[in-house]
Formats: sequence, structure tokens, C-alpha cells
Amino acid sequence: MSLSGVAAQIASENGLEPFYSGPDHRFERQDQRNESDISFLNRIASDRGCHCKVHNGKLAVFDAESAESASASLSIPKKGDLYSPASWSFKVASSQTAYTGAKAAYTDPKTGTTHLAEVKSEKRHEAGSGKDLTLQERVESASQAITLGRARLHEQNQKEETVSIEIMGCPKIAAGQTLELTDFGSFSGTYSVKSATHRVTGSGGYKTSLELTAPAPTSGVSAHDEV
Repeated sequence: MSLSGVAAQIASENGLEPFYSGPDHRFERQDQRNESDISFLNRIASDRGCHCKVHNGKLAVFDAESAESASASLSIPKKGDLYSPASWSFKVASSQTAYTGAKAAYTDPKTGTTHLAEVKSEKRHEAGSGKDLTLQERVESASQAITLGRARLHEQNQKEETVSIEIMGCPKIAAGQTLELTDFGSFSGTYSVKSATHRVTGSGGYKTSLELTAPAPTSGVSAHDEV
């Protein structure tokens, strides 16, 4: 069983065209727990560092970190441009984010040996803060422990820098894309689109509201026997 296979089956059963980008992930078993097909797929994709979305008749599953490294689909200057924002808000959080690394354990059922997988944050592992995310979730193998550690570290560290911004309506923007913000001082840079809401109002015309997150790359993956 594989993530791409599950995605293709769910797409077919729901009249959608499947699209898969990134490394595939295999597993022995996954249980659907009183949840919709899309919620189920989103959960098991998230466990493996992937995002999924339904857009224009397609069910897309893609690797989150790979999507972050893609070229920006739109540049948004602070002022003087068609898409310069009418309003914006930047937030920097410290609770349950800004982790140096993540640790996930797996016990081999045949030998009883516990293995510890460690993943480091590319942005923070040299800072030496020592703030690690310890995971308690059950996995099937050491490789899955590494995959889960990478996924959860990336997921939590994305919450450190977030942006809410409203621009003139832009129908081409969708969740999963990368945008560039310019002339915003220390907050300038590339961001991932977490959500894009398009709406038409009687007074303001066509608007697009965006929720953005800063990239949170991981690196320095290792696994060893737990002492």
C-alpha cells in the first residue's frame, strides 16, 4: 500500500483527477476513523510531510518542503503594485514552535531494540537552543520514525512566522503555492500559501485573503539505538 495509491483510489471514487508530486511512501496498514475520504487522506499525507488539496477538479498530493523551494508564483510589493496589499498582519510565535529538532522512537518487534530517529531544523540546528520536539506517535519502522519526525518538525516550525494579507482578487493563487513579499523589511521573503479565500463584495469588489507561513526546512537526519 502506498500514499500515491490511496490518493489515486480516493480521487477515482470522488470523480477527481489525481495529481501526485514528491517521493512515494509505503506502509502496511492505515485505518480510516469515522472521517471523510479527504480528511483521511489529509491526515496520512500530513504524517509523511505532504499536503493535499482539491482544486479545479483535481486531488493533489505534494511534498510540503519541495513545494516551499519552488519559484514564487507571484511577487507582492508592499506599495505601488497592482497586488500591493490593502491590509496585512505578521505574527511571530514562540510557543510550540521554533524547535531545534524532533525525536521519534520505534521498537523493533523482533529484537525488542528501540531505535531513536532525530531530525534537525535547517534554520535552527546551529543556534544550539536545545528545544526538541518529542513525538509519542506509533510508527511501523525506523524509516517511518524519521519520516514522521521530519513531518512534525516542519509542521510545528511553520507556525513560528505567519502572515495574514489581503490583496486585489487573484484567481491563480491557491494553497500550496509559494509567494514572495518584498519591501516588508525583516519580513520580506518567500512564504507558502496555507489558504487562499476568494470573495466578491458589494463595496470592495473582488478580494483574495491569504494565510501564509514561512519555510521551515529540515536537515541532519539520523537514527540510532536508544540508550
